[in-house]
This record gives sequence, structure tokens and C-alpha cells, in this order.
Amino acid sequence: MASQVKLTPCGAMFDIFKRAAHLSHIELCGLVLSSRPLADGRSPQSRAADRSWVSRFIVRAPVGTLQQRYFAEYGTSAARIMSQLALRQRNPMDSTAVINMVCGPAGEPMVRALEECHQDTNLYRNALDRLSQAAELMPAERAEAVLVLFVAVGCSADVRSSVNYAIDYAHATCGGGTSTPRSLGMSMTAGEREPAPAHPLGLLRVQNSFVVSAPRWIQPSEQGVEIGAWPLVRAILPTSATMSRPAMPISGAMLKISGTSRTCRPPTEPWW
Repeated sequence: MASQVKLTPCGAMFDIFKRAAHLSHIELCGLVLSSRPLADGRSPQSRAADRSWVSRFIVRAPVGTLQQRYFAEYGTSAARIMSQLALRQRNPMDSTAVINMVCGPAGEPMVRALEECHQDTNLYRNALDRLSQAAELMPAERAEAVLVLFVAVGCSADVRSSVNYAIDYAHATCGGGTSTPRSLGMSMTAGEREPAPAHPLGLLRVQNSFVVSAPRWIQPSEQGVEIGAWPLVRAILPTSATMSRPAMPISGAMLKISGTSRTCRPPTEPWW
């Protein structure tokens, strides 16, 4: 009788996405595999339709033999998956559904696979809890951060490095704290508005044409403000040109002042 194939974290990731998110192996390969060519001139992503190659070198590859060069950057992969799940016409998944998939019973095969390769599953569960409950993040940001951790641990089978990566990602991209969940302390009475700073320039996070965050104010700077919104496009906005009008709504925008990249935060909060 043939021995049972040991489930790996990568195999668990593919299986969970197939069962709970209805993403086929080919679809998921197109989202998580790298487009960089290998020695033979072909990229891992270009092999997505090769079931034999995907099964042997990705899904069923033993832990320790799975090469990280096959995968795209984890944050990029998670963002692609979030977009695919939210925007597809059949069975779209919102932020709550994504968090439930990863943190709920559907995500348990990943925990068992991590146990099989002697990883710290308590650390993994604690990180999921903190990311999924971080009060500083909007629901979509929490789902994205959770998905980043899930993808990272599935591709690397390394809980500690994946947790560090996901927390850094949440700080840098979403602008949230991932320590013990706490509130922003922004409660107000009915009809009361948050006072705007003297120079009203800020960012709003927009998802599906809806504003999903409070304003994040940008402080004036003589050197100007650099905002990165797209991978290949960087908008540099000099102070004199931007202080007189609101900023364009940008999802996951980053702020660079005086040579230091930081996330745009309300002026009442500390810089991360």
C-alpha cells in the first residue's frame, strides 16, 4: 500500500484556497508564483498550467526542497489574491470572509501542516489573533495583513520569519500597530467632528469606491512630500503645490519626509 503523502504548509495553502475560496491551482499559481525567469529562461509563473511541474516542485515539494525563488514577494501575492477574491463575479469574498477562512476551521490544515514540520503553531495562532483584531487597522487592512501571514507561512514553512514579515508589512503598508490590540482613542459625541490641522492635506483609503478610513493628515515639510501609490508610479508633491488642496485618495499610501519613509498617520498618533 502506498504511503500517505505528507501535507506541507504549501500544500495546505493550495488546498485551503481551493476548498474555501474556490481558487484553482492554476489560478493561485498565477497569483503567487514569480514572473522572474529561471536558468532555463522560463518563469515559475509561466509553468502554472503544467500540472506535473506544479505538483512536483510546488504543491507536493517536501519542506526544505521548495525553492523560495519560485514565489513572488509575499505582500504582492496577498494583495493580488485579495483583489481577485473581492472583485470576481462569482462567489466574491469580503474582508470578514477572508479572515474567517484563514483564522477559522477552514484554516486548520495549515496549523496541522506546520506542526508536522515542527514549527511554533502557538506563535502562528497568536500572530493571526493580533492581526485579525488590530484596532488600528480597517477591516480590509486586517484581512490583508492576515492573508500576508498565511501566504508567507505557506510559501516558506517558517513561522517566525513569516510573522516578522507580516508585522513589518502591516506597519509599512497598512500603517497599523500589531501589538496588543488597542483603540485609537477617537471616540466623539454625535455631531462632533475631528478638528483638521492648520494645513489640511491628508489621505483617505478608498475601497470599491467607498471611503474606508479616517483622514490621515500629512504635516508640511519644506522638502515636500513623496507619496508612493503604485508599483511603477511615484508622485512627488512639493509642499507649495499640495498644501492648498486635498490629496488624491490612495490605498495603502506611504509618506516620505526628510528622507525617512513612514506611514501617513493622524497627527495625534506616534510615527511607526
